[in-house]
This record gives sequence, C-alpha cells and structure tokens, in this order.
Amino acid sequence: MADLFLQHVDPDQFRKDIVADVIEAIAPLLADNREPRLVDRQRMADLLNVSLPHLDCQIRDGLIPSKLIGKRRLFDPAEVIAALPTEGGVEQ
Repeated sequence: MADLFLQHVDPDQFRKDIVADVIEAIAPLLADNREPRLVDRQRMADLLNVSLPHLDCQIRDGLIPSKLIGKRRLFDPAEVIAALPTEGGVEQ
C-alpha cells in the first residue's frame, strides 16, 4: 500500500522535505537566544579537556575568565572559548 502512496513522489524531494521539516522543528532548540548557563570548575575543565590544576593556573594567570559568586567560581563556556588564544589553544 505504501508503494502505491509514494509511487508519484520524487525520492530526492521527499528527503529534502523531511530534512527541512526536522530542521524547522529543532531550530528553537538550537537558537543562540538561550539563557546563558554557568558551569563549575570540574565541568569547565572537562569541556576544555584539561586538569583542574591546569585550569586553576589559567585562571590565576588571567587567561580564562570566571565569575566568583559567593564562594563558588563559575564559568560561562562561551566566554571562556572566546578568550582562548586562536593558535595553540589551552595546553595541558
């Protein structure tokens, strides 16, 4: 029965239509207007794939921006990534 239903459908156009529908459905989830999220030291070290002591050195040297909220040091991953050197990145 499905063969009869899709008999006059161009497979390439059908695929493009499905992809377009999926992209439209998930676009709000990928939008940049999301609420910013701060992460803790462990998560930031994991995201950068560096050790906690190395992250602490980078913070101490002023290479990685962070926010001290109460007694917690938090990071905005987008700000940290933007602050990374364009060549070499963060070395371990």
